[in-house]
Amino acid sequence: MKLEARVARSIAKRKSIVVQRSELASFGSPAQLSRVLSALVRTGSLVRVSRGMYAKTRVNRFTGQLAPAATFEAIAAEIFRKLKIDVNHGKLAPKYNEGKTTLVGFARRKFRYGKTFGLYLRTNNLEGLRQISPVSRILRPSLKVASFAPRHALGIFVMKSVEFVAAGTGHILAELEMQRDICYTN
Repeated sequence: MKLEARVARSIAKRKSIVVQRSELASFGSPAQLSRVLSALVRTGSLVRVSRGMYAKTRVNRFTGQLAPAATFEAIAAEIFRKLKIDVNHGKLAPKYNEGKTTLVGFARRKFRYGKTFGLYLRTNNLEGLRQISPVSRILRPSLKVASFAPRHALGIFVMKSVEFVAAGTGHILAELEMQRDICYTN
């Protein structure tokens, strides 16, 4: 049996999604293993996740294309487990996984923040003006990651824009309510 077939069979029998190169060291020399793993990546049997880390693939039922056999989060968690690195979820992760967080809820919180922003702006003029600058709030964070993760940069741009519009709308409506209250008291 060829080395590539033996390695492929060994990987297929494993329960884990992630395969470390060091787990396959007993199959042959480092050069042979490099050629075999490169061939498996080329054929789509594996996806190289990082140096010495590979993930199994499966056919995506929606696209019909080969894709990693688990989500990015599951693959990352398994890699950290194999490297004996303790990683815990943030406090919002369980809410997100249960579907309790939405873009609407996020925008609503920013809207409420915007309603209180007028007071902050009046007491901290310079810092407040820096915070309402679209360049520093939207463009700069997006451009920071655009060179190496364009999709992520687009996501940041959209989220920051929603945040900016929601907070701005809250601020404008709070100012209008204050003007209305002043008109009614006079």
